[in-house]
Amino acid sequence: MSNLLTGILGGPPPSLDQWHRTSMQIRLALHPDDPVLIQIHLSHGEDLAALGVVPPWNVHERSLNLLLDTAHDTLLPIAWRMSCLDACCRPLGQLGGLVHDGNTAARLQRLARRLLSFSNETTAHRHGHRHGH
Repeated sequence: MSNLLTGILGGPPPSLDQWHRTSMQIRLALHPDDPVLIQIHLSHGEDLAALGVVPPWNVHERSLNLLLDTAHDTLLPIAWRMSCLDACCRPLGQLGGLVHDGNTAARLQRLARRLLSFSNETTAHRHGHRHGH
């Protein structure tokens, strides 16, 4: 069993290096047929936040940006991009519970708008409407 799964299944906690490694694997779509990797990465981040290794806001903001950046990358397989888009609700929901001032509220609003703009682009593309055409 890999170290990655050992940490998730009750073994030693994930390391920051493991979290960064899974970030890279997601961003580069190194395992595009394994969307479970996304959930493992999100769980690692949550574990790191719970252990105080990385502040919770940073974990979820970085995870959401990673997923959005990957979903926007047209060079990656569409199924992987859609898996990333589907997973955005988890860190977005976590961030909602961490808003504590106007600054974090504004940051969350920017991220939500970014997700919404992607959703609008995808809907327009599916219906054959492209901006500027």
